[in-house]
Amino acid sequence: MKYDFVQGDRVRVKPGLVAVINRNHTKKIDWIHREGIAVRVGSYNRTTAVLWEGRKSPDPWPTDALEKIH
Repeated sequence: MKYDFVQGDRVRVKPGLVAVINRNHTKKIDWIHREGIAVRVGSYNRTTAVLWEGRKSPDPWPTDALEKIH
């Protein structure tokens, strides 16, 4: 499957998943306004490493859960 972003693009979590994330986490983060940079986009395991603003290390995220910021 081909995704619409590549390494270095600015990404965010898809709006439909924000409610699910906040429901399952005790620490409420404003995911709607949080942006990050796709550091590594995997094609085989469909995992993307995202360096969120204010973080020093990238976090693995499912590629299907992210969208490119235009």
